[in-house]
Order: sequence, then C-alpha cells, then structure tokens
Amino acid sequence: MQDRIRLRASWLLPLALCAFSWADCAAAGQLTYWRFNSRQSRIELITNEATKPQALVVQNPTRLVIDLPNTTFRKRKVRRLVSSYVKEIRVAQHDRSTTRLVVELGNQYTLSPGRVQVRGIAPNRWYIQLPKFFLIEDAERTSLLKPTIVRVPPPKLPKPSANPSPAPTPTVSKPVRPGARIVVIDPGHGGADPGAVGIGGIQEKRVVIDVSTQVVNLLRQRASMRRHSSR
Repeated sequence: MQDRIRLRASWLLPLALCAFSWADCAAAGQLTYWRFNSRQSRIELITNEATKPQALVVQNPTRLVIDLPNTTFRKRKVRRLVSSYVKEIRVAQHDRSTTRLVVELGNQYTLSPGRVQVRGIAPNRWYIQLPKFFLIEDAERTSLLKPTIVRVPPPKLPKPSANPSPAPTPTVSKPVRPGARIVVIDPGHGGADPGAVGIGGIQEKRVVIDVSTQVVNLLRQRASMRRHSSR
C-alpha cells in the first residue's frame, strides 16, 4: 500500500510542475513575427501581447542581446546566417518566460552601443535600428571591456485627436449594370495600426492610402468597373 502511495506521489509531482509550467506559458505572449532587414540593418518584432524589450551589447565577439520578457517562442531554435558584417542571428526560448534574440557580428567588426536604437511603435511592435559597423581595431579599448545596457524608451503611441472626425455618411451605390465588374480596394492598417515602418520612420498606413487613392482614380477611367474603397 505504501509503495502504491509513493508511486502515485512520484507521478503527481512532475505532473503538477508540468501543469504550472504550461499555465505560465499560456499566460505569456508570443513572438509572432520577426525579421532582419539587412539593407536597413534593422530588426522588426511583433508579439501578440504587450512587451518591452531589454537590450545589451556584449563584446568578444560583439553581440547584441535582445530579451523579450513574458514572451514565448514556440519554435525550435532559429539560426540564420546573414553576411560578413552580421555573422548570424539566433532566436530561441531563453527561459520559461523570455524569448532571446542574439545578433552576432563578424569577428572583425563591432558597433557603438550608445547608437543602438530600440523603438516601439505600439506596445507589441518594436524595431531595433543598428548603427554603422566599424573595425574592432578602430574602437576604444575601454568600450570592449564590459557589457553595455541599451536604453529602451516607452513605445510611441498615437495621440488621440482633439477633434475626432465625424463618422462617414453611408452612401447608396448605384445599381450595377449587367456585365460590370466590382473592384473593392482595401488599403489595410490605419488609425492606431501604423503597419511596417520604413526609413526615416515613414509608416505603411500613410503610403497605402495614397496608393489606394491613385488606384481608385485609375479605375474611374474605366466605365465598365464599379469602385469601392474601405477607407
């Protein structure tokens, strides 16, 4: 009888630990998208829950370590080779509630930690702008001796308009004659969702609305088509 109780206890403890671990992971957010733009030397991150990255520059070799607290990465460790400047990027689950990205530079190169920019365009959308790389032999020796914490300001949130625009008046479309084609243009993003952020901070939502307007104007020249835009 005692042996059965001990056997049950030996099974219950691991099961309980697994249950607690699963509950923690379920409560944490997830890294749903990440991308390294080699042309702009920029890392883009999107999570499904709000987070605030923590960044650290470690030397010998130079590595930029980015931790996402309370965030999980439900994939196997990713290791991606990039170029001679950026040797590789690694993404993995660092511990039970932290996802870690490591950007390792080539052996001959380093960067200035004070010029690394970590910026948030929403509580769950961040980008890390890397500065220009330079040869280690051109760096000051004191800058290569200890890790350097990168300052991370709060994310920039769009300010609510003081005079919100009134709701658009619904319009009644004219009947579509037989044989006509209906084209619906959906620019996407807009409002609090800026979309992707390009060079100089240009937001995708400001580009797509302009492109969509031009498309609508071009379609207006075709009498056989009916145009509708979602914005």
